[in-house]
Amino acid sequence: MLFPTLEHVTRLARELRALPRVEVSDELRGWSWEESPVTATQSRLLGVSDITSGFCPTGRDLYLRYVEGVRGRDNPTLQIGRLVHEVFEAGVEEAKKAVYLTWPDTDGDRVEEFMRAAGEALEKRVIRKYGLLNQEVVAWVFRRLWGMAVRTYSAAVDEARTKSRYLRLDSLVHAAVPVIAEFPIDGSTIGLSRALRVDALLPPNIMMELKTREPRRVFEVALAGYALAMEAQYGSPVNYALLTYVWVRPEAKEIMVRPKVVPISEDLRQDFIDARDERREIVEYGVDPGKPREGCPPECPYRHYCVREG
Repeated sequence: MLFPTLEHVTRLARELRALPRVEVSDELRGWSWEESPVTATQSRLLGVSDITSGFCPTGRDLYLRYVEGVRGRDNPTLQIGRLVHEVFEAGVEEAKKAVYLTWPDTDGDRVEEFMRAAGEALEKRVIRKYGLLNQEVVAWVFRRLWGMAVRTYSAAVDEARTKSRYLRLDSLVHAAVPVIAEFPIDGSTIGLSRALRVDALLPPNIMMELKTREPRRVFEVALAGYALAMEAQYGSPVNYALLTYVWVRPEAKEIMVRPKVVPISEDLRQDFIDARDERREIVEYGVDPGKPREGCPPECPYRHYCVREG
């Protein structure tokens, strides 16, 4: 499920209801930001990705970026991640646009025709943006992912229209493409950025994040950060989130999509709060946490700086 439809969402909701209940005390809910471990000053607001990037175990990447002003260096791993995210966001946006602009004669064929034309124009722009990747690989990844979006949402439009002939325009958009890409969250009340963006929000309040690197617990900790921010802003509990791994294997000509339901437990919440407080101290007090003993991960954008230091 890379491009969610209403069928995917309703099936996921049933699966979540069957899972054991997530027990979370009020003091670890985002809405308790005034007096609880969630509390944080607004002197320095960080993004969730600043805190849980997974690049450097010690947080030195944050120190180099915000204290020393070192510029990160791009690499193929980062570019693959941005490519997948860009195609996902554009796929959702163009599917909605296709429904709006073909109304009232909207059907699967018209949506497919619209999205394929949009994809041809977008592909040319995308290929030029990822210069560290083989251009044939970029084109292959784009076409595979875009093809998924086109097939998924053109079929979803036909399915929605078959179920009800009386859907209005906005209702049809929601029924066929029930996802908000790059959903904004204000995390300032818990010491996070005012402009957080989770990769996607599924109804009623299921957050979805895409990851193209190998699985790490820190990615689940990141979901707890977004959940705390959502609870702080909207006052509704977030008990589960969806972590969708997208692994690109050009040599095998395959793209694997593996969704994982993540319970937003007390342990994940506390780990995020601890990491937030540690990273804020690094930035506020300018303390260099040092390089990790186990060495720098190859995908870290600051690896070149630390390796050069010796």
